[in-house]
Amino acid sequence: MTRSSRRAAAVTLVALALLRVPALPEAATPPAPKPADVQASSKQEQKVRTFALNKYKRELDGQWQGIRLASDGNVYFASSTHSAHHGASFFKYDTKTGEITELVHEITEVCGEDVATNPQGKIHSDVVEANGWLYMATHFSAEKPDSYKTWTGSHALGYELATGKMRDYGVIRPGFTAYSGVGVDPKRNYLYVFLLSHDAALPSCVFRIDTVSGEKKDLGPVSPAGGGGLENGSFWMFVDQRGDVWFSVKNQN
Repeated sequence: MTRSSRRAAAVTLVALALLRVPALPEAATPPAPKPADVQASSKQEQKVRTFALNKYKRELDGQWQGIRLASDGNVYFASSTHSAHHGASFFKYDTKTGEITELVHEITEVCGEDVATNPQGKIHSDVVEANGWLYMATHFSAEKPDSYKTWTGSHALGYELATGKMRDYGVIRPGFTAYSGVGVDPKRNYLYVFLLSHDAALPSCVFRIDTVSGEKKDLGPVSPAGGGGLENGSFWMFVDQRGDVWFSVKNQN
């Protein structure tokens, strides 16, 4: 599928509540539904709602990862672009009122970057929560030819639930993009980010960021030489109670 074919005329957030059906005994055969039963069941179904996001920014063309039901009961999510001059936006869905609020119109500006030359096009990571903050990382997605050569690199970001304040931890590693696993250790205040380069000769790596001090530490390569490139991303991370970080990488053999 090409990038252009992934675009949609109107990007939407879709919410669907699944109908829970009591489990039947293992040996039982479900009875044929009666008309009254069908009517009762249909009344319990909840319709899908859609929300057009292009009214906020018409360049928004998709949503990759980047969504979290937070501890305050709201859903936070990003919508992204492939534009050479526009970056991602960040939103809140209020589960009580059903309203969408645009929290950040242009993620690039939060990162202190010039949207005309260094757009932070996507939040292509998970959104993870710890100690009242949401954490995420940006990803390169501009379709302008050769723009990656001058792109600064992915930023790690924090969003404080209580205040709505965004914190930019800066470029994690120059020229590298977050693609796209992130994990958070709430006990030790660490954020972990999986990074790689468009240059397949450069190995992917994992960085650790102290969410309090902002200090970054390169934990070293996690793929062999020649094992980089976008096809070798790691999309999810998990940090256990001991502080060990779990993720997977592509087998090069």
